[in-house]
Amino acid sequence: ENDELKERLADISAENESNKDHIEKINNKLASSIEDCNILEKKYKSLGMENNDLQEIYEHKLRENDSLMKDLESINITLEENKNTLSSAFAEIDTLKHSNDESNKLNKKDF
Repeated sequence: ENDELKERLADISAENESNKDHIEKINNKLASSIEDCNILEKKYKSLGMENNDLQEIYEHKLRENDSLMKDLESINITLEENKNTLSSAFAEIDTLKHSNDESNKLNKKDF
């Protein structure tokens, strides 16, 4: 019975050694996995910060675009006003030219 117990104890010891090796491999894989997770977490946080930066840049560009569109609208209004002013000026010039031509005709008749 003693020999049987010794044999059983030897089997258990061998199994324990095998389990220790297995546990060590699992622990190594777990440590590697934790390290990978930490790296991924750093990358995730970095991408999150980068995404926030890009979002701020995007929003700034939208505000800039809105401002430029307002400037463009203002310029278009000014151009339309200038066009109307020029049209009036040309019409006045045509009237003055016509009046001048009529006056010249009358002056030529007098001479």
